[in-house]
Amino acid sequence: MTISSCMTPNVITATSNQTIREVCKIMSNHKIGSLVILKDTNPVRDKNAQYSNPIGIATERDVVTHLGSKKPSSLQTPVLEIMSHPLVTIQSNSSLKDGIETMQQKNIRRLPVINKENHNEKMVGIVTEKDIFRAIAKILPSQQNSTEGLVSDQMQFGYRFMYERFINEDYFTKDTHPGLG
Repeated sequence: MTISSCMTPNVITATSNQTIREVCKIMSNHKIGSLVILKDTNPVRDKNAQYSNPIGIATERDVVTHLGSKKPSSLQTPVLEIMSHPLVTIQSNSSLKDGIETMQQKNIRRLPVINKENHNEKMVGIVTEKDIFRAIAKILPSQQNSTEGLVSDQMQFGYRFMYERFINEDYFTKDTHPGLG
């Protein structure tokens, strides 16, 4: 199974010159925990430019860390100053296992998905821990007893424990699940 099969294709974004307050309002309105931040190159953008310059990601954690710091600046501060960067991405044709391993190694919960076309990178989606969890749940319906145990374990220890269990027990092999790469 590839990352593109479980990603969210329509990514909500903001530009680097938008304020922390504006970014918080966008996240609240869309009920999401992060925004991919695009380089603000031109206020008049064509439709294709929307996903062409991702430079970072602003998460709820970034906002809370900023507000909880000893000297937080105004909510009018550009999000560029608090966003996480450089942006960690994954290719759309990467495997689900590659996505899980990248998230674990980088200690992140969201991965913008990119395609390379003619030496240009274009963001085509985003994959989150929840997206991966849902994909794993769909892969394992025939292993109901195992899945029930994993869900119980997940409630006690979080998603990362479950991911480690899948990786360590070779759930992602072509022999056990032919749809996986």
